Amino acid sequence: MLRTRRGARAPVGYFTRLSRGVTRHPPPPLQAAFLFYRSGEASRASPSKDDRLVTVITAAVSAVAGLINGKRNVQSALKFLLAGMALVIVVGLGAISYSLFEGRQESKKAAIVQPQAGQQESAAAASSQCPVSDPANGYVSGKYVFRLSNEVFPPSPSLAKEIQNRYGNNAALADWGDLKAMLVNEDDVRKFIQDTGIQLQSTNYNCDNILVSRSGSETVQGLHYHLARHDGKVPPDWSVLDSIGSNDINLGRWNHSGQALLRLPQAQ
Repeated sequence: MLRTRRGARAPVGYFTRLSRGVTRHPPPPLQAAFLFYRSGEASRASPSKDDRLVTVITAAVSAVAGLINGKRNVQSALKFLLAGMALVIVVGLGAISYSLFEGRQESKKAAIVQPQAGQQESAAAASSQCPVSDPANGYVSGKYVFRLSNEVFPPSPSLAKEIQNRYGNNAALADWGDLKAMLVNEDDVRKFIQDTGIQLQSTNYNCDNILVSRSGSETVQGLHYHLARHDGKVPPDWSVLDSIGSNDINLGRWNHSGQALLRLPQAQ
């Protein structure tokens, strides 16, 4: 049996009389919170989860308020309030951190942007006006020589076939994987740039894009693979798919026209 604050044994139905306001002694704060919670449940046939949560929170606030009103429990009430405030702060910071983390994860995803038809035509037209680099002798690796094409090609999923039509059946569009395998140090990269005559790309993204393939594929979701020389300084908003050296040569994708990097037999 519960006892009142004067020490008398609480009769049966004590809480009922408390809730109706007919007893002389007000209930302690936690008992009042309990009565409030019970009365909230009784007023609903089937309270929802949100209703229960609101009721519990309100009961907790009522309990805290009652503790503060009692002089003997001021210190305990303050501790309870501080603990509650700390919990709210921790939960809030956790939610903010999670939101920021999700935002960063989304920003790190390699999403492929599909250009509209107008953008494709604009990029191809602008690229066709770029100066053509003079093909050098080419970079020799094994039985092949890698050099630039004499002409500018529009981006096309059949570029490899066009190269064979122009340069013979043994000619091929250079593959990024082959370049990665043979350009293993800075000396290799410097010699490759010098021997092929690839120009440094400035902030004009329409020019100095060299068409290549990647793992045998010329395009990815309608965008053609190309490489550009950046010498370690990637222009703003340039989407890097992969790199050779310290961003000396970067792989990208867009629908720019450009010279193709050819892989030819040494004898040709």
